[in-house]
Amino acid sequence: MSLEIGTESVSVVIPCHNEAESLPTLFARVSEMRRSLDGVMLVLVDDGSSDGTGELLRAEFGGDPDVRVVSHDVRLGYGGALKVGLDAADGDIVVTIDADTNYDIRNIKKLLEALGNGADMVTASPFMDGGAWNYPFRRFVMSRVLVTLYRMALWNQVGDIMTFTCGFRAYRRTILAAVRPDADDFLANAEILVRALVLGLTVAQAPATVFDREHGRSKLKTVPIILRHLGFLWKLLLRRVEARPVEHPEGQRKEA
Repeated sequence: MSLEIGTESVSVVIPCHNEAESLPTLFARVSEMRRSLDGVMLVLVDDGSSDGTGELLRAEFGGDPDVRVVSHDVRLGYGGALKVGLDAADGDIVVTIDADTNYDIRNIKKLLEALGNGADMVTASPFMDGGAWNYPFRRFVMSRVLVTLYRMALWNQVGDIMTFTCGFRAYRRTILAAVRPDADDFLANAEILVRALVLGLTVAQAPATVFDREHGRSKLKTVPIILRHLGFLWKLLLRRVEARPVEHPEGQRKEA
């Protein structure tokens, strides 16, 4: 199915946890994005923040009919908040992006254009031609090691995918139930992509530049998340990542 921007509705999901310092930059970019792309619906998930993030979100978007702010008092984790946002989004196309502004939401059209070339989902990639990474070398090494391990585990299913952990993505609504992650933490992004590849869905990439965090502190804990990836990779090698049916617009079901 092709995508003509403006003919299919677009929802953007942004999980937020203690992002008060990042929000002014995010708000400015969101405003610019909305001026260039009419009719985008926003779903912002305040994941148990304690720094006033929820209040700032409501102050900025309260009364805006195209914005939904979802808050919960108990932190669910990145993956948990992401699932809440995906459930609340009702666009034909659903875009996800982190609130830390490491990726620029103003580049959303690149993902939508790539999705229009017949893809089921698109992930931004700083490692393909036209992309760039600007963060500490240790993060680069961790990302490259994880990609190598996932490529080895998936073999011929992986194609030319160059990143598994990026949260800046675009999905067709019809695949969301099939790729929904079990993880409630930062493993969720890799799990979604793996489920899509196991199903044989078409995954495209769009070049993007990623920057190191400028505001606030990262919530990702290196050692625990590495252990989580290793556990999921082991499950993948044992073929315990089940395929789920995909509902296509024409009513046909596809299952790997």
